[in-house]
Amino acid sequence: REVENGEVVVVTTYELHVLDGATGEPLRSALVRLPGSSDYNRAAAYQPGCGVLFEKTVGSTWAWFDLDRMEDGPLLRGRTAATRMWSGTEDCGIVEFTGDRIVRIEPFGAIRFDVPAPSGTFGPILPPVPLLDGGTALLLQGAWYRVSAEGDVSEVTRLDAAAVGVGSAGRSVLAPDGTLFYLTDSGGEFRASATPTGLLPGPFLWPQSGLNWARTNSVLAE
Repeated sequence: REVENGEVVVVTTYELHVLDGATGEPLRSALVRLPGSSDYNRAAAYQPGCGVLFEKTVGSTWAWFDLDRMEDGPLLRGRTAATRMWSGTEDCGIVEFTGDRIVRIEPFGAIRFDVPAPSGTFGPILPPVPLLDGGTALLLQGAWYRVSAEGDVSEVTRLDAAAVGVGSAGRSVLAPDGTLFYLTDSGGEFRASATPTGLLPGPFLWPQSGLNWARTNSVLAE
């Protein structure tokens, strides 16, 4: 991953390397997992000012790895395990959906808010999506709602069932301009649709979200 200062970050199963982006010269290296250990410790995302986000245990604990000091930051502990419905945040924290609650964890581990999800929802089809204004979007099948940076939960916005179809045929995608793209299956008839949401996503910081982790499709400036 090429970062904002031109350096390149390479993460393997056990090591993290920082290279000169022009020459490939190794600049800094660190062991991020002991060889042969059963620790999870998977790299999930990158954010300027935070470093590389590591999922220490599945859906339960995380830490941002500082690329200047080459060491982990504070351990961030969640409320649940194994859901993988979580994202990093632009300020080096975590936001997670536990199944019935939305939890925001501060950069040093304190809980900013822990609020119930709206009634009548069955959970998101994507991990929580950080927004440019500091809030969070939860994308449901044919619907979405927003949680502000302070934990205020909006009403669920639902699309017309006739337009959405019966069941999801894949993960929805929220584009950088706020357009929601989705594919549905109505009794074997597949339908691709798009609708504006007014939600402007911030960093894409959940596992395999790609849009700021893979160099080939980065939304960050060149």
